[in-house]
Amino acid sequence: MLSYLDELVDVAKLPLAELKSATTISLVNSQILLVNNYIKILTYSDTYVALKIKNNELIIEGSNIQIKELNKHDILLQGYFNKLYFAKEVKPNEAK
Repeated sequence: MLSYLDELVDVAKLPLAELKSATTISLVNSQILLVNNYIKILTYSDTYVALKIKNNELIIEGSNIQIKELNKHDILLQGYFNKLYFAKEVKPNEAK
């Protein structure tokens, strides 16, 4: 049986080291958001957050957004999230 990471490596066609350093986004009930491997906070307010991530920016919109935990690589946000999107459109041949 393949591990979760082995399956991701197979599907994503990326080396394990690159996959481990990729940004991951976990959203729970539209109220808790964990972003792993972000680079830096570009903008923060209680309705709008912009994070620099590898090769893009992650934009988060909502209300009552608060930073609950923060460290060098991970940020945990709590609030009511309405939109999550990337600032730059990524075309299929640019994704790798």
